Amino acid sequence: TGVSARLSPMEHEQGPAVDFNDLKPSAILVADDNPINRELLLEMFENTHHRVFCASDGQEAITQALRLHPDMVLMDLRMPGMDGVTALNKMRQRAEFRMLPVLAVTASTSPNEDASLAEIFDGYVRKPFTRSELYQEMAQFLSRADKEEAVAAPAPPIKSESTIEDQEL
Repeated sequence: TGVSARLSPMEHEQGPAVDFNDLKPSAILVADDNPINRELLLEMFENTHHRVFCASDGQEAITQALRLHPDMVLMDLRMPGMDGVTALNKMRQRAEFRMLPVLAVTASTSPNEDASLAEIFDGYVRKPFTRSELYQEMAQFLSRADKEEAVAAPAPPIKSESTIEDQEL
């Protein structure tokens, strides 16, 4: 995994502010071996109506997906053990995951990788990314919240056991 400490939910962005609550309430699985990246993504969804779960490698992502049936997966490409591409391929072998939107999260700057990511994954964001960039990718797969959902109180964040352990480090 590349260094992505620059990823920040507090980043000042050009353009309109985004509100993840504009998207229907969803369960989002974040698979990334870097605990800082997982924490920063959790922060991006803090005070929203989305539930975010975390996995620290590809195998755990598959296990969590089977248990949680998320609406979307944000998958890091380079993780020890099982990488993101292998995890996605294994997930796609299961009927219940064939239509699951999986977005690649990459630190790569290779134009060649862009083309291959577009063929393999449903979408991708490049680290470091802004809230707006993530929102734009997610909005292609998650429908807009209706008015009642958009004004609903935020769901409390739900964190996987691995995330809680990582916070104790």
